[in-house]
Amino acid sequence: MSNTPRFLVVDGYLKAAREELAAGGAAVAGELYVDMLKQASPGSECDIVYPSDPDAGLPTGAALDSYDGIAWTGCSLTVFDDIAEVRAQIDFARACFEAGVPGFGSCWAAQIAVVAAGGKCAANPKGREMGIARKIALTPQGRAHPLYEGKAGVFDGYISHVDEITEMPEGCVHLAGNPFTNVQAVSVDYRGGKFWGLQYHPEYDLFEMARLTWCRIDKLMELGFFADRLKVHLKEKGVRHDLIDAVFALGEDDLVRALMRLEALGDFVQSDDGANLLAAHKRAANILKIEEKKDARSYDGDASEGEQAEEHALHAALNDAGSACAAALKDEDFSAAMTALAALRGPVDAFFDEVTVNCEDGGLRENRLKLLSGIRTVMGSVADFSKIEG
Repeated sequence: MSNTPRFLVVDGYLKAAREELAAGGAAVAGELYVDMLKQASPGSECDIVYPSDPDAGLPTGAALDSYDGIAWTGCSLTVFDDIAEVRAQIDFARACFEAGVPGFGSCWAAQIAVVAAGGKCAANPKGREMGIARKIALTPQGRAHPLYEGKAGVFDGYISHVDEITEMPEGCVHLAGNPFTNVQAVSVDYRGGKFWGLQYHPEYDLFEMARLTWCRIDKLMELGFFADRLKVHLKEKGVRHDLIDAVFALGEDDLVRALMRLEALGDFVQSDDGANLLAAHKRAANILKIEEKKDARSYDGDASEGEQAEEHALHAALNDAGSACAAALKDEDFSAAMTALAALRGPVDAFFDEVTVNCEDGGLRENRLKLLSGIRTVMGSVADFSKIEG
């Protein structure tokens, strides 16, 4: 070998996935790794190979020996999928181990190395870890490992993955982990070769992490990733978990709207009207739960005015509140929606004080249960009050 370091970069992305990254303004993984290697080793020479491409020419034997190191990038494939592109990379990883050329890589790379050596990976039951992996902690073996010489014992790192290492093979050492992903770094010795693999991405910077997030935006939204992270953030800030659940149970996909609704709901339930209506909602919901189960039917639907003055008043109030809430929600005026709900307090209280729901007259009983269902429906358009404690 010459005095100039030579590195082989293995970019496992499919061609279509690379084109998707480029179209979204993100750097292609192989190029990111080349930049990182040249920063770490100025003057080094780097070749990139794309093993997922059908016409990829993968070096073998003596050709692999000509490199000082082999670096593997991340990849959007799934290592435990039995497809040709994955099998080819596992076979190539084994060839790299057998050639004795030291390897290093991120995310997919750590998983490939572990699987090639006989370990296992699976989908992380916690879902996607995306953005910044918090509080990655070195194990005792990690603190003693040369990879982490001079590194803090606990640190953060850029990250994007769904799968994780679940079973480490013989010759594999667990170097780091965090509460979200137990195995964040490994060292794998196999067939005479050595590989250091990270689940996080040292090749990313904040710009590239942002671009990658943009490229994954549709999938992340579909998975509810941002809503889940917002929920965690709000709980850490001391916002009541039941109020958070009451807002997100409606399927709100606009996080700004969700925050506005949550603030208005928090103010409402702390008011006298809000606390009173919450109790009334629970009473109505409990009656409906019992009677709908007993009658094997739902009482959703339009109610008539009924016979008693209190029924008339509640019927009118529900119509007015329903219309006012719909208009307020359309305008994203959540405080106005709560004010509309507050107007229900008097008619609802009077109804419960003066009206017998389960009366002997079947027609009256049905209508009164429909009025209770109307309370549930109108209040449920603003938030899922069944999620709120108290």
